Amino acid sequence: MKMNQIIRPMRLTSALFSIIIAFSAFSCKTSGQAGAKSTPQYARVAPAEMDYRAGFAALASTYNQWEDVKMPVNIKLTSPASMSLSGTVTMTAAKTINISLRMLGFEVASLYVDNDSVFAIYKVHKRYVAESIPQLLKNFPATVGNLQSLLLGRIFYPGLDTPYDINASMFEYSAAGDTDLPDAVVMTPMIDTAGIECAFIADGQVVPSVLAFMAIVANHQASAIYSTPQLTPAGAVSPSCDINGSLGGKNIAARISWNLDKAQWNTGATAKRPNTRGYTRISASSLLKTLSSL
Repeated sequence: MKMNQIIRPMRLTSALFSIIIAFSAFSCKTSGQAGAKSTPQYARVAPAEMDYRAGFAALASTYNQWEDVKMPVNIKLTSPASMSLSGTVTMTAAKTINISLRMLGFEVASLYVDNDSVFAIYKVHKRYVAESIPQLLKNFPATVGNLQSLLLGRIFYPGLDTPYDINASMFEYSAAGDTDLPDAVVMTPMIDTAGIECAFIADGQVVPSVLAFMAIVANHQASAIYSTPQLTPAGAVSPSCDINGSLGGKNIAARISWNLDKAQWNTGATAKRPNTRGYTRISASSLLKTLSSL
């Protein structure tokens, strides 16, 4: 049986949601405290935390460096509208993300991300959204590399492009404390940005892997829950993730699935910034209202 055919039991998904809710409640209580968090990277490490850091090393060892990838993608949106579109994603490591979505053989929408901007193109009505990453993510300090890791189910440190730039001392560790996930650990990046909390839930029952990511930014909550990773030329990659959050005042819920069996790694694939000539620029909330009416 292929790893991407292993579906996490429903109780584990429920356990992940419970941990995410608990994290959200705790973060909301502490986000109003004065002052930014300190970063005690040179503090004495307790024995239990040493075990967690060994787990971090095991997790990091499942990743291989990659330059680019092109593969089929399916996006099933359940909120603010219900629809399913398939297409192709092209990513250049730490530089660009381009998702082209098609219907009946025609490109109907695309998403392009580089280090300067995020473009969402809706070709049916010739509309587009253009935002900077900080503006779109409410100043969450993410890079293109962070977004790629988020999509592929890999751990990252906000502001550093790849998992190879980080080490165990940049995270705080605690047991998830759920009986359905006895080996799960909450890994919290020690970032100093006020009003921002984020964490990963990781586990090693099947293979060392990230189970979920959760974040609270300016009182906006977002989460991603991952399926069991599949081994690829780039190392462990999750074939799907369930994303929940909000954008432009609208709730967003979607499943993004990659066809990793047809992925082409390190072939020199690139993507160009879209040409928006003849298109009308609108806000993200206006685009979501358009989608909601479909």
